[in-house]
Amino acid sequence: MAGSRSAFSRRDDDGFSRAPSLAEQLEGTIFDPKPDWPERPTVTSAEQRSVPLEGSIDEDYEKWMTEGGGESIYKRIRSAALKMYHAGAPKIGVKALIERDRWENKAHINNKFTSRIARDLIAEHPFLAKLIELRQLNSSQGVSE
Repeated sequence: MAGSRSAFSRRDDDGFSRAPSLAEQLEGTIFDPKPDWPERPTVTSAEQRSVPLEGSIDEDYEKWMTEGGGESIYKRIRSAALKMYHAGAPKIGVKALIERDRWENKAHINNKFTSRIARDLIAEHPFLAKLIELRQLNSSQGVSE
């Protein structure tokens, strides 16, 4: 077997055998660590923050309420909140109501609309303000904290 060599060994210039490195083994495969892909663009975090978002949360919420079937979902959530109020609930969690509607009706509700739904409930039924906890909105970013 003088002429046979393993696929995982080769002879260096000094005549000694060595196993190829992992990079050498993967070369030319789909796991090649250095494929002929273009370099990944480098963007700083400051540049990422300066990219304007498509729309504010308020704009997205209004669009969802008018075009995305949000009005019927809101009515179901409002009904559940009023039932809880009349049943004597000490607190009403709007997020819990949203999750319940998702579960029961397979509703599509973006999490970022939770604060807007809570504010709409209180605007429509001010007596719910004692039961629904609101957090301050960071209006410069359009993000609920």
